[in-house]
Amino acid sequence: MGQYTFTWSHPAQEVYVTGDFDNWSKSVKLDKHGDSFRKTITLPGEESRIHYKFVVDGHWTTDSTARQETDASGNVNNVVEARELSPEPEDRPSHAFISSAHPQSTTAALAGQVPLEKERNVHSEQNETSFPQETPGFEDLPGQFPITPMADLNQFTVNPIP
Repeated sequence: MGQYTFTWSHPAQEVYVTGDFDNWSKSVKLDKHGDSFRKTITLPGEESRIHYKFVVDGHWTTDSTARQETDASGNVNNVVEARELSPEPEDRPSHAFISSAHPQSTTAALAGQVPLEKERNVHSEQNETSFPQETPGFEDLPGQFPITPMADLNQFTVNPIP
């Protein structure tokens, strides 16, 4: 894999680049910089040549100032070779993402250092001085709806609007 900067230096309002790298789906929009459009994207390095075209203001076209090649279907495309790709920059953590926690700490490692608790006896004797608690009835609970009479559901009536 490597990076390549696509540049369109001709007059336009909107420019996309598409090709083998995105299955010709017109997924990469170039950014306007002054009088030109450009965007650096990461390309797969498995192929020796990557074919591409520009979509300029809705029209598919090639850049006449860049290298062109005719593919097996007879289409003229621009081409970039794998050796022209610049290596990807190494991922370095940004200072904004560095945590104040110890760099080797993970949740599992920290949890593993906590000593296990002793098993408690779940079946403890009841306190002899405990009093029985009354369980509130259904009608005593706040927010309950009144009982709906089920017998009325067996009747079907139609009252037309006058």
